[in-house]
This record gives sequence, structure tokens and C-alpha cells, in this order.
Amino acid sequence: MLAMAQRTRLMTLLGLLLCGSPGFAQPRPMPMPEGGPTATQPASGIGTGTNPGNPPIPMPTSGNGTDNRPWQALKLPTGTIIFVSRDAKELQQKLDAVVLTPEQFKELTDQIDTLKRQSATEPPQPPSIAQIHGRLEQLGQQSIIRLSIRFDFETARPRSTIFLGCQKAQPSAITLDDGRLPLLFSSEEGLSVLIDTPGRHRVQLELEVPLTTRDPKGNEVGFQLGLPGSPITRLTFDAIPKISSVQVGSHRVDAAPRPEMPPLARLLDSQRMDIQRLIPQADREPLALGPIDYLEVSWEPPALEQKAPSPNADPLLSVQNDISVQVRENEILTTAQMRLRGPAKEWQIFAPLVADFTVERISNTPGDDLAPRRPASELPIEQAPVVIRPTDRNQPPIWKIQFRERATSDLLVTIAVRTVRPASERERSTASVGPFVALGVPMQSGNIRVVAPNNLRVTFTPRGDVRRVDRPIVPRSPNPSEAESTNFEAAFRYAVPPLRPGQLPTPPLEMEIRPIQGNVQTQVQHQLLLSDNGWRVISTIEVTPFRMEVDRLDLAVPPELQNPEATSPERELVESVTPVADAPKGERWLTIRLAQARRTPFKLVFEGYYPLPLTAQDAVLKLPRVLRTIDRSGEVSVQVPDGVDLRGSVAEWEIDRVAAWTYPLIPQNDLEAPIAMALPGAVLSGSRSPRSNRLTASVRRSPAQVDLSWRPLRSDLIVDTQTELTLKDRQAVILQQLRIQPGEPAPRLLRLRGPANVAGVRLLSGGRSLEPTGAGEWTIPLLEPVGREINLSLTYVFTLPESTNPNVPVPLLWIDNATQTETRLRIWRDGSSAIHLIPRLADGPWQEQPTEFVPDRDVLPALVLSGSGNNLPLTLSLTEMAGSTFANLWVDRMLVQVRHADTGTQDYRVRMLVRRWLSSSLDCFLPATPELKNFECYLDDRRIDNWEMLPDAPPGMSNLRMFRIPMPSVRNNRPMLVELRYQLSTARRDGVLARLTRWELPLTPPKLEDGVFLGTVRWQIAMPDRWVPLSLSDSLVPEQRWMWNNGLFTVQPIRSTAELDRWFTGGIENSPTPLPMTLGEANAVILTGRQPILEELRIVTMPRTAWLLICSLTTLLGGLLLVRLPRGLGWVLALLVAVGMVMVGIIWPQVAMQILFGMQPGFLALVAVLGLFALLDARYRQRRANLPGFSRAVPASAPVPVPVPVAVPAAVPASHPPGVSSSKVRRGSREPSTVDSPKPPEPWANGSESPPTKITHDPS
Repeated sequence: MLAMAQRTRLMTLLGLLLCGSPGFAQPRPMPMPEGGPTATQPASGIGTGTNPGNPPIPMPTSGNGTDNRPWQALKLPTGTIIFVSRDAKELQQKLDAVVLTPEQFKELTDQIDTLKRQSATEPPQPPSIAQIHGRLEQLGQQSIIRLSIRFDFETARPRSTIFLGCQKAQPSAITLDDGRLPLLFSSEEGLSVLIDTPGRHRVQLELEVPLTTRDPKGNEVGFQLGLPGSPITRLTFDAIPKISSVQVGSHRVDAAPRPEMPPLARLLDSQRMDIQRLIPQADREPLALGPIDYLEVSWEPPALEQKAPSPNADPLLSVQNDISVQVRENEILTTAQMRLRGPAKEWQIFAPLVADFTVERISNTPGDDLAPRRPASELPIEQAPVVIRPTDRNQPPIWKIQFRERATSDLLVTIAVRTVRPASERERSTASVGPFVALGVPMQSGNIRVVAPNNLRVTFTPRGDVRRVDRPIVPRSPNPSEAESTNFEAAFRYAVPPLRPGQLPTPPLEMEIRPIQGNVQTQVQHQLLLSDNGWRVISTIEVTPFRMEVDRLDLAVPPELQNPEATSPERELVESVTPVADAPKGERWLTIRLAQARRTPFKLVFEGYYPLPLTAQDAVLKLPRVLRTIDRSGEVSVQVPDGVDLRGSVAEWEIDRVAAWTYPLIPQNDLEAPIAMALPGAVLSGSRSPRSNRLTASVRRSPAQVDLSWRPLRSDLIVDTQTELTLKDRQAVILQQLRIQPGEPAPRLLRLRGPANVAGVRLLSGGRSLEPTGAGEWTIPLLEPVGREINLSLTYVFTLPESTNPNVPVPLLWIDNATQTETRLRIWRDGSSAIHLIPRLADGPWQEQPTEFVPDRDVLPALVLSGSGNNLPLTLSLTEMAGSTFANLWVDRMLVQVRHADTGTQDYRVRMLVRRWLSSSLDCFLPATPELKNFECYLDDRRIDNWEMLPDAPPGMSNLRMFRIPMPSVRNNRPMLVELRYQLSTARRDGVLARLTRWELPLTPPKLEDGVFLGTVRWQIAMPDRWVPLSLSDSLVPEQRWMWNNGLFTVQPIRSTAELDRWFTGGIENSPTPLPMTLGEANAVILTGRQPILEELRIVTMPRTAWLLICSLTTLLGGLLLVRLPRGLGWVLALLVAVGMVMVGIIWPQVAMQILFGMQPGFLALVAVLGLFALLDARYRQRRANLPGFSRAVPASAPVPVPVPVAVPAAVPASHPPGVSSSKVRRGSREPSTVDSPKPPEPWANGSESPPTKITHDPS
């Protein structure tokens, strides 16, 4: 103690010396506790000390005067004293403290913060295995249970927390793995251990558990233990002398309590067994209990070991107290339920004098809180206790419960105390809880629960051993309305220590109660319904009181609102609706009085009526508003009858005026409309698809008014028609399938219109009947109910005219008053007819569509048309054709690959994907020339040799030869790959000149008989790179691009051979390949393109060198010509050339690309020539501007001339700078040359002067 006082005085002296030093730089003030620092406050150890004999040390600062001290950024504890010294070791010796640098201290605080966050965010995990071993030991005069528990578990992360449980036990030792001491935490839920490293671990925990009586009569003793709920829990116990059987009770983690069981009660699985089952043996497994979180073991003690209780205090007596405090407006109701257990003849209860005191007896079964209770008045006389109330107010209030003789009982004593508190809301009051204590019981504990209304704030001051519970259990309230109007304040657990003789118990808790100002919040939902006489408004008001009572509600209603009424879903809640007499001028206020004041939320329904004339179609309606409350979000719903188009917007209140912005009314089922993000002033229509007759809008504040506009609705009628027209010999059959999407409201009757010559119209499906109403008019009553889609099927026949008139008008039926009609027409030819007609579109607003495949038909339609609109006229041109006109072969896609050699031979590889074929063979035609060689055929990559070449050609095809290829039977949904290979020669002329002039290259693909192409035909043509191909076929669409190659931009194919193969086999359009792929030749030019149908191609080939020379010379000469022409004419010719190139690019895009390719050398040469010309012209201009000056020479005998004044033109300066030649001075545009100017008169001509002897030339 003396050394501590000396160190304290030294610390104080050092602090005073530092504060009084003149050179000491005052640091930033640190927070101090109330009353300032004292001499007993310890130093934090953050800074270093100072020697009083040394001079003060100035603090380091930056250039701008700010502190650079690292400890300024630290979070120092309150009351920290900082010492500054030159020698830290000397200060440490004098202060006997631990010196830390700021960095070390910050590292420690960061570790503490990290541990706090981990403990707060990561809940502890239970171990995997819990092995429990227990034994009974005698500690002095008391028996205890020693438990040794081994926990096995595995952690995945460092610094993991493992929950061990072990409630109601005192730990005595703990080891981790190899004997290390782990960090153990203790809380109300139990014990937890912190594991630093991940992996498998084992914790050995030693516990001491007191041996308690499990029966009020002392006939059973045992112990209780809380467990973590490990999946594997085993129990062993050493032998107990003179004990043969034990009772083992446990509570499984997955067991649910009964609904009528109190919250703290447990559902135990109890079993009695021989104690030999618990004794550990090597050949037997321990007792497995499973995942349990509670263990209870008890047994009957031998009669010889029972001892008489102590005369001072019976150790078997116990008291458990549950106190419930309900704070109300004018009173405080305190209810204490004390459970008294143990043998006693008299119980003394310290409780308030003015209290309701009742005693009940409970069953002696331990843990059975649901046993029936019997009041003391109903017990037999020998068992009934006598309650003695204290009468002397000057003595301590001690209640006595006496029995006739000493008996073991289990009593429940209920004590209720009512304390009146001031009714005024402005006053504060204090109150005490209890005390409720049983005298003579060494240790008592209990719970305190406080419930208060939400308009009162309660502040607590604990006394003694009282601690607050973070997650309390809220008791059930018998009155639901009272439970809703209260909020839970706090819950506490307390313990009463043994009292000394003459000591009186004190209240465990003090309360200070004060009122809180409340408010009322309302949320209004208005519903407007349109009727014949006006609008009916139904306003649902949700009222939520906060910390106050509500007994009435004031409303501001529009003056034009009639028949106001107020009701409530709760019966007899509304007392009356009366007008307010002192309402502001021009306003109408109503008061809705409640039958009883409410603290809980409730609803009111206010109704009224806005009268409007029948012809009204627009209205601005002001809505009722709740006064003197806090209005939250609101909603307006407007509903109109079917057949009415509604539009509108809603405005909200902005303090006491209507806001300038509005919210649109949108359909209730429109989930895509952003209500909260609607722009102010925006108005949307309710007539959307699907149309809704109910519109809603949500606002942030209370709705003020609604602007409505309604009109009779014209229903949308969208019709999609699929028409099938079949041509027979002298008539045509039409089948119309109409898919109708009606609007809101859905029509009940449809009207059809068509030409008057239509006969035999029949309704196949979709309606009740077809009723003619006039010439070319019918009505169809629809089936009820009408859905969102109506499907109708009609059929009729019309007669075809004689063959002399090829143009035939086609009569079609149309839905009257359809707002949108889309029609698709397919024309079919009947195969059984003797006359085969070929249809063509002659007239009408229709568009021809590609031939399409129909799954349920074996043939393709002859013509496919589409039209948009109603009542579209249609005229077809029918042409008779002999023979069959049906397509027997349907080709999905085709790839033709041709390789042209210098010798004139062409190798063809034609592959086609046949989707369907109707005949047993495939007929194709090739040129009937001797040059046709090496014909091969493959079916699904298998070569076949049973094809035949027919000697006779069909009529009109004498230059062709037919090849017949056998086809297998038709396979369902499996196309056939047909490949043809052959070779042709183009050497048809003789002579060298003929070969040089023959540049046209014909490409002849096979011609299919009765074949239809459903997809695309692609070509790939390869030839030597010394040729330039030019495609003059209009049907070929080139697929080429530009690429840099050998110093020029060349034309290359977009797709390689591999990509074309993938397209043909799988129909996949891949992205283009950067490098072209050839057909097997290294130096080849490839031309690729596509055709809608297979046709012969015309390719013109030019020598590459000649093509480059012609295009380049044309570009060079044309460019020079345009440059030499006058500027206006040159620009006109350049524009004409550009237009011509654009036209060529549109008609022959591939030729245009080749022209641009050939122009590149000429363009470069033109640029070089024009650059050379520009350089020479610039040099000439420079030399002409820099010509040197000169003077004339005179004879030697001539006298020296005398300067004669000469007139100088205005454009020429009178003088030039000295030392500069006159030739370098720029002459004016009108100044004559010195060479051509007249010679001035000689000064010596008149004999006045002699000529100069010598004249020299000065180049400078």
C-alpha cells in the first residue's frame, strides 16, 4: 500500500510539472470523467514518461501548425494521463508501467474490435460429440456431483466459437487438445470456448454440480445440467453406494413443447434404469442420449443418509418468484407469484401491507407446472394452511402461512398490489417493485417483467443483485385489446441474498414514470363508384393512435357531398356524426364521435354522394379529409360500369392547399406503371389492353381531389384470319378460320359481311348459329361466357368463271366493325382435278409471300398472300396448264461448289438436303454434251451405282439429258442428303485466238424436275488467281468482303469452305472467318454468293494483269483529264462518274467491287503524278518570285552620271531598305519592267557633264 501511494504521488507530481512547464505544448484536450482526473486514476501506458529534472520537450508539429503526433489518432480510454519524456525506459522504471508504442496500442484495440464483431456476427456452434462421466463425492458436510465432459468437434475457420452449454454447473478445470488452456466465455445461455486454429479439437471440461432434492418431501435427490445439443451424447456414471436404480430424464433439441405448456416448461423423456447400465465397462457402449440440451438424473437416497434439517435454515427450502408489473394511466398493478417448496410448518412472507394475498397448493410432481391447483380453502383441514395478515402499520409487513404440523408442501402464493399514481400527464412519479421475500430462506431468485402503455416512458434503477435480460419472454395477456395497446418495457432477473438478523429486505427495482406526447396517424383509401345519378364515395380511414387515446375524429367534407354517413367494421364503435358549428367560412366540418376511447388501431368507413346530371362526362371531385392528424400515404380507386372509357388523375394535399402536381389513374392490373415515379401533371388513360374498368392511384399524402373524364367505350376488335382456298375444276372451296381478340366489354354478337354471290356459308365451330340478315350479311351469336379469344370456322363455295376470262374475283367474308384485321391466304390445287390451274395475283392490296411448308399437307401451296385491313378486294389470274403441276421434291437448302481449271474443265459438287419427296426417284437434267464426264451420285454419303441415264429427253429439252436416281421410301421428319458430282468442259472452239477472246464462263447446275426450293441456294466458285471473276447474274447475291493482301485491298469470300459445310449440314450461320478457305488449291480466287432458286450463272473472267492495267489507266487518264478541265466542268464530270459507280454497285455489286480493286494502282499513280505536278509548280513559282536584280553597263570614257529625279509610281515604295536589291522589292501590279521601260536621257548628251569612266555591277 505504501509503494502504491508513493507511485500515485509521483504520477500526480509529474503531471503537475508537465502542465506548468512554459515550453510544454498543450495537447488536444482528452475527455475526462465528471469531477476531473484524480490522483488514483492509472496511466494508460500509451505515452512515455518524463524526468522532472529534464527540460520540457516540444511536441512535433507540421509546417501549417497541425499536430503530427501519432497518438492523436488513437482512441484513448476516458481518464488517460499522457506523460512525455526523452527516455522511455527511465519513465517505465519510475512508474512501474508497461510502455506501448501507438502502433502496438492500435493493434491491440483493433484485435478487440475484431473479436467483438466476430462474437456478434458468428453464432457459436455446438460440438459433434459430448461424452459425460459423473461421480458422487462428499465435500465436507455437503454432497456434490463431479462431472467430466469430453467434447469432440472440428472447426473450419480460425477463431471459431464452440457452444458447450453446462448451465447450472460450476467449471473447475478445462484443457484443449494437448493440455493448453483455451479462452472460456460464460453467459446466461451457458459456456462457450474460443478456438484459434481450424481442424479437429478436443476439450476436456471438469464441472461441479450441487446435489439437490427433486421431491419436496426429500424422497428423491439428483442434479440438473444444460447441454449444447450435440448430435452424439453419451452418459456414464460411477457406482453409488446403496443405490440400485436411477431416473434419467432428457430433453431433445427437436422436441416441441405442448401448446398449453408455459414458455419455460420442458418436455422431458424420462426413463428409470439399473445403475449398472451407467457404470462404464470395456465391453459395453455408454448410454446414448442423442441430441439433447437438458439432462436430469435423480435417485432415491438411502434412509440412513437422511439427516435432520438445520434449525436455522432448511437447506431444502426454495423460493422462485415471478413478478409482473403493469403500469397504467392512473395505477400500477404489481402481481407476484411465489412458488414455495420444501418442508416447513410456517412460511413468513415480506410483502406490502395493502395487498391481495392468495395461497394455492400445487402437485408435488417436480417440473409439472401444468398440474391442477387447489385453493387453500378447498383443502382438508389437516392440510389447509392459515394465512395471517399483518395489522400493525408500524411494524414490518410480514405475512405468515402456518400449518398444523411440519409438512412438505408445494405452494403458489399470489400477491397483487395496486398503487395509485397521479393522473395528470405533466407530472412524473416514482414507484418501487416489491419487495416480495420469504424470510428464513437462504437464497431466493426470480424474474421481473414490466409492461407499460406506449404513452409512458419508464426508467429503471436496479438495487442489489439485479440484471437485465436482453431477450425477455413477454407474458400472455388475457385481454387482446390490452395487449395490443401496450409495449414491453424490460425484464430482469434478480437474487435475494441471505438476510442478517434484524435486516429487512429492500425493493430490487425502482421505477421513474413520465408521460410522452402522442399523436394520431391516418391513412385514407377512397373508392368512387359511377352510377346513373352521380358518383358515390366510400372512404376507408385507418386510424393508428400513438401514445394517446382517440375518442373522436374531425373531417372536412365538400359542401356538395350529400347523405354523409360513418360506420365501422367493429359493432357499436361509432356513436354519432355531427357538424362542427365553428367551422371556417365556406368549409364544412363533421365530427365522428366514438362510443369509447381507443388506443389501438381501428377503421372507420365514411360514405357520401356527389350528384351529377346524366349528360355529365367530366368532373372535379374534392375528397373528404381527416383533420388534426398526421396523414400518411393514400389511395384512390375509381370504378365505372362496363362499356365506359375512364381517364383521370389525383392530386394530394400540400399542407392546407391542393398540390399542383397530379398522379395518373392506371388500371389495377397494370403492374408495369411506376406509380411512385409518375411525373407531375401526367395523365394516363385507363383504356389499355387488357382494358379495365377499375383505375387506381397511390399518393404519398392524403388525396385532395380527383379529376375524372368518362366516355362511352368503343370495344376493340382484333381479327386474325387464316384462309385456305382450294381450286377444283369449276369451283373453289374456301375455309376461313378467324381468331378474334375482343376488347372490354366483350361483344355478344358478331356481324359478317361479304359479296352477295356467296352461297352455302356454314358455321363449323365457335358460335351458336349463323343467321342471315340480308344479302351478304350474317350474324353469329357467341357462346357464353365470352373469353379473351374467340375462334370461328366458316366454309363456303363459289363458282369459277369460264376459261375465256382468266381474272377471277375471290369473295371473302369479313367481320364488321373490326378495328384491326390481318389476313393470310393460301391457295391450293386439287390433285384429282382434270384441269390444272396456275394462280397468280392479278389485282388487290395483297403481298405475295414465300412458299411455306404446312405440316398436315403432302403438297405445297401454289400461292401464299397476306393483307392488312378490312374488306380487301382480291382478283386472281388463273392459267390452265397440262400435266401435273405439283412439286414432288422439296429441297430445304443446296450448296453448289465449282472448281474451274486453266484447261477449261469444271468440276461440280452439288449437295442438296431434300426434306420430302413423293416419287420413288429423283429426276435431274444436265447438258447433253460429250464433255459431261465422271457422273457420280451419293445418298447420305453412300455412293450408289443403280442410277440410269435416259436416252430420250423430254419435249422442248433436246439439249438436256435426264438422270434418274432411285430414292428410298419417305422417312418421317428425316431429310435426305443427295450429292451429285460431274465434270464439264468449256473448250467448244478451236484456235488460239478463240481461247483468248472467250472470257464468258457459263456455269450449268443440274435442273430438278418438279422441285421446289424452300431455303437458300449457295454457290462457291474457285478458279486460278490470275483471273478476275465478274458476276453478271442478277439472281446471285455475292457474299464477299475486303481484305489486305499483297499490298492491295482484294475481294475475298466472307465464309470459308468449312463454314459453308456447317451451314449445309446444320443450317447454322456462323460468324465470318478472317482467312478465306479454298477448294483445295493454294492459289485460287473464290467467288461465293446465294440464290433464292437454282439458276444458271453467267461469269465473265478477265486476266488479272489486263484488268489491273485497264482499270488503272482509265483511273489515271480520267483523273488527269478532270484536273485539266475547268473547275465547274470537272466537278460535274466527277459527280457523274460517282453516280455511275453507285448504279453499278446497285445492279452488279460484285462487279463494282472488282472495279474498285482494279483502280487501286491507277489511283496511287494519279496521286503520285498530281503530287509531282504540284511540287514542280511550287518550285516554278518560287524561282519566278526570287529572280536576281541587275543594272546596265556604260563606256569607260563616259562621265559619272548625275542622279536625275524620276517620278515613282504610287504602287511602288519611294525607297527600299539599304543593302537590299531593288529586284527584291515587290513591284506593284501596274509597275512596268525596267527592261522594257524607255531609256532615260544621258546627262552628258548636252555636254554639261563628262561620261563616267567605269560603271560596276553590285549584285547585293
